[in-house]
Formats: sequence, C-alpha cells, structure tokens
Amino acid sequence: MEKDRKKIISCILDIGERLLEAGAEVSRVEDTMQRIGLAYGFERIDVFTIISTINISAAFDGETYTQTRRIRKIGVDMEKIVRCNDLSRKLCIRPEPPCELIKDVEALDGVKQYSFFQVLAVYFIIAFAFTLFFGGSIGDGISAGIASLILRLIDFSFKKLNLHNFALYFINSFIVGLAIYILIGIGIGASYDRIAMGNIMLLIPGIGLTTSVRDMITGDMLSGILGFLAAVIQAIAIGLGFAAAAAIFIGI
Repeated sequence: MEKDRKKIISCILDIGERLLEAGAEVSRVEDTMQRIGLAYGFERIDVFTIISTINISAAFDGETYTQTRRIRKIGVDMEKIVRCNDLSRKLCIRPEPPCELIKDVEALDGVKQYSFFQVLAVYFIIAFAFTLFFGGSIGDGISAGIASLILRLIDFSFKKLNLHNFALYFINSFIVGLAIYILIGIGIGASYDRIAMGNIMLLIPGIGLTTSVRDMITGDMLSGILGFLAAVIQAIAIGLGFAAAAAIFIGI
C-alpha cells in the first residue's frame, strides 16, 4: 500500500538521520539507506546526503516517493552507529512490517550508555593525562582535571539551549579558560598553557575532521568540504574562547 511505503521511506530516513547525527560518514549513511530500501522491494533508491540535509527518492511500480530531512546537530555516538548498522543488517535479511519497523527505529534512542558521573570521571582522567603528556606537573594535571569537570557541566547545561556549535564551543572554552586562571590563582597548578591543552584535547573536533577527510577521499567532496570547514570553525571558536579568557586576566 502507498501509505505503508511512505512509512517505510520515513523510517529509512530516520535511520539515516540517526547515523549522520551520530557522526557516521556520508558514504555509510547513503549505502545503509539504499540497502534497506532495496530490501523492501523498491526498484530504485537515490540518496543525497550532506552534513545538514538528507534527501531520499524511491521508485516503486512507476511511482516516485521523495522525502527530505533537515539535520540540525552533528555529534559523536559510536554506540548508536553500531545499533543502526545492526538494525540495517537485520532488515536487509528479513524486512519487517511498518509497525514493527517504527518500533525498532524508536528503540535506537532508548539505550542508556554511561552515567553522568562516569562521563565526569573520564573527562578528569583525559584532561589529567594529556596535561602530563604535554609536560605539566601533577598540580597542573589536577587543575586540568577540575577544569574538565567544569567543562562537562557547562557543556551539559548549554546543549539544552540548542546553541550553534560556534557559540557553544566559544562559551565552553571561555568559561574553562577563566576557571583555569582562578585555579592557578588559588594555587592549584602553575602552567596555564599546559592545563589549557589538557582541556582543549576534550574539545577538538578530531572525529569530525577525520570523517570529512574520509568523505573527500571516497568522492563525497561537498560533504567533505562542509565537514572540514565545520571542524575548522569549531577549532577557531575554541582558540578564541581561551584567548578571550587570557586577554581578560592579562588586562587585569
């Protein structure tokens, strides 16, 4: 039925949206959607994806169905990518009716990964370790770890406001930069540069940059260039945030 076909296409688009938002490369998103569509009996599936939009066009029995989805946020969630891949393989082997497909797609968002305190612990360890790696002292590492906890709390709070990535990264970097100066002022740590580097490693868009380069290598030039520019802009925002914090304290 036409109504069922539209539901199926919408669910395929939902899977592609979740993949892209989780940080999957464009080629993976397009290939996954095409394979699922063909498994459901569509004669042809054309998918066009960039980092902000997914368009799918499916042909069946002389009719063409087209849907478009606007992507607002790109993040990193490897666990969700794995779940989407597992679902796509299951659907390619045994396509499910629309009612079950909708439930499976909704279940992709229902898995809790790590507790808030586990994430805080990982932030502390990463910042502490990188600060020591860059030549900082134990005191610098502790300062970086404390600043990383502040970073996580700020990031968690401001993400609810749906700010643009540039503003979010700038605010995160600026407040953490101020926090580092305060920590040094009260005697926790001594090297601003090394402590800041430990926290910058938590912010740099390394996966986004790598994914964009891979997209360009596989021929998805437009998506690759857009992803690369987004990563560069985020890096600029991080630098400006720490620089603004430094300028305030140097001025004082």
